[in-house]
Amino acid sequence: MYFSIDRFEKKLAVIVDDSGNTKDIPRRDLPKNAKQGDILILKNDRWVVDECETKRRRDYVLDLQQRLIDK
Repeated sequence: MYFSIDRFEKKLAVIVDDSGNTKDIPRRDLPKNAKQGDILILKNDRWVVDECETKRRRDYVLDLQQRLIDK
């Protein structure tokens, strides 16, 4: 299951799964380089940024924005 980092609130990260459910996790449990919008997976009880999925989703949103602008 994929989770997206929605936002940071002090020492917590608010993450959202693909069904729209939110969860608060300690920011310290994320990789140091994790940022808002990154896609996470839980692998061996550790949060990992899925670089490929993050890029795929960012590219999709950028393409969608461009198509809306071009209308």
